[in-house]
Amino acid sequence: MAEEPDRLTRMAGEESAATAGERAYYRLPAQGWQSVWPVLEPRLRELRARLDAVLDDRQRDAGAPTPAELALELGGAVTALFEQLAPEERDLRDVVTTLRTALALCWDMYSYQEAGRVTVRAHMERLQSDIEGFEARLEQVQEASGPQP
Repeated sequence: MAEEPDRLTRMAGEESAATAGERAYYRLPAQGWQSVWPVLEPRLRELRARLDAVLDDRQRDAGAPTPAELALELGGAVTALFEQLAPEERDLRDVVTTLRTALALCWDMYSYQEAGRVTVRAHMERLQSDIEGFEARLEQVQEASGPQP
């Protein structure tokens, strides 16, 4: 008699109830601009002015935001838009995103066979070591690229 696959095997390849959850994660309320415009209009108009400054050759070097500043402003606008579309879902979406990242990391760190032999403590120690290693590499890259503002 064939043995039923365990949960990890099912998670790795079969469609399950998780698929329905995934669909919920990527679904947003179908709202029009009228529901978000009053709150977002000032921010979007400011963002447009900042983008115009970047696109204008004469302003790019004198008054336009730096690439890093623009990236932060664009990210802030995206966050604000999502908060207006589905504010009651924000915390749940953050948790799902964090847990998906953790699960992907586990699959990257350990094979299916290793996962059955690795303790939580060993996993945490390896994560901490990897984090410290990547932080050290980040610091080296930053130092090599010159002074940071």
